[in-house]
Amino acid sequence: MNDANDLTASLRTEYELLRTHYDAFDVKVLNIKSWSTLLVPGGIGLGINNMSVPIIILSLIAAAFLWVLEAYWKLFQHCHRARIDEIERYFRSKEELYIVPLQISSSWEREYDNKSENGRRRPSLINLAFRPFVLIPYFPIIALGLLSILYVLFHGDSSGIPQ
Repeated sequence: MNDANDLTASLRTEYELLRTHYDAFDVKVLNIKSWSTLLVPGGIGLGINNMSVPIIILSLIAAAFLWVLEAYWKLFQHCHRARIDEIERYFRSKEELYIVPLQISSSWEREYDNKSENGRRRPSLINLAFRPFVLIPYFPIIALGLLSILYVLFHGDSSGIPQ
């Protein structure tokens, strides 16, 4: 009986740590979003103000890098899902399940390498990048940047470089 109590206590501690870590990824993602929503439109605005296509393009490149960075953070976060689900299944089950406690790293690596033991495949980086939560605000920002390039090209000189 003592082993079952030790297992339950270990899994409960592991679960709480995983949930805290999982939720911390959302804080990082919101930081990345704040950078993209403040810095990139500012760069686009600077490019429009100076009638400079290169400044707008650099802003769009920054947006693309932030978008990929955010998608990676969501991928890293998602790699914890399998272990969280496994522990929840243990606590939800009416029958005895065999589960080894304290397996955060090995579970994360299996998921990252897409070698899940239950046959489930994690989403690809591309799939995560195009999920609405990740895609917003990048899609509107990139659309704004592309429209800004057209504006500068048709309302400035032909080079788009300020004089």
